[in-house]
Amino acid sequence: MRGQIIKGQTTEQKLRSAEAAVKRLRRKSYNARVSSYITPFPVSSFIKEVPEDGVVLRYMFPGNGTITNACVYVKGDTKHGIEISAQVKNESGMGSGVSATFRKNFNKLFLDLYVMAGDMLQIVLPADKPITNIWVAFLWAPEIGETEVKSFLLRELEKLEESQDA
Repeated sequence: MRGQIIKGQTTEQKLRSAEAAVKRLRRKSYNARVSSYITPFPVSSFIKEVPEDGVVLRYMFPGNGTITNACVYVKGDTKHGIEISAQVKNESGMGSGVSATFRKNFNKLFLDLYVMAGDMLQIVLPADKPITNIWVAFLWAPEIGETEVKSFLLRELEKLEESQDA
């Protein structure tokens, strides 16, 4: 029969053939590689009240990437609208930004804001509005070139697992 892995006429021959097949498969899988990618980084901040300058979060990016989703929660009266802005600037002061007005206490924003290493983000809320307990969070997805992709042989993973069990 074509493609038959276990060969032999007697039970003993079939058993030896099966053992040899398992050894071949184990050798092949033992040298297989496993790769993983780093997921987006969550950045989060809490501040009790808006300071005079309105900046509720400052963050500097260590590498190139994209700000994707953001969430904002504030306690207070939002029915007349609260404007939030995200400003990204580099060391020379050049930059870009986005702003939105929300009328709910919890808001989710879908952004696609590209940032480079060294860019500085400021999230700004109006200082004259009666809002407190401000939570701000966003996801920053580094570019593939900024992530460290590790390839491991399965035996390296097994050694790592054994050392953690000890």
